Amino acid sequence: MRFIITIISVLLIFCVRPGVAEEEPAVSKIFTKTYRAYSTAYNNGNYPRAAELAQKLLEMGLEELGEEHEKIPVLQINLAHVLLAIGRHEEAEPALTAAQQSMLERLGSEHPDLIPLHENQARL
Repeated sequence: MRFIITIISVLLIFCVRPGVAEEEPAVSKIFTKTYRAYSTAYNNGNYPRAAELAQKLLEMGLEELGEEHEKIPVLQINLAHVLLAIGRHEEAEPALTAAQQSMLERLGSEHPDLIPLHENQARL
């Protein structure tokens, strides 16, 4: 359930943002379209396809937003989550580790946004 809330939050952050400052990099239409396809695949239980799309989203996010953008850890967590769902634990671990480092630096160790990260790490 928390993962679905995270998906909705990210979708709102990336797609419905009135009054965004000009400094904030915008995502492309193809990114938004890919994110919607990822969400659909995930919600339909097509986890292998969702994993492909999550990897593509992470690559696009890094290219469009930059490595230090605050949304990159969310994309890493999404990727790790679907990789865990299909049993690709070895591939999920680096994404979770990178997301954890970034989020801990930015948010501190007690922030509630770290809950999905900790849940996924427990599955490893």
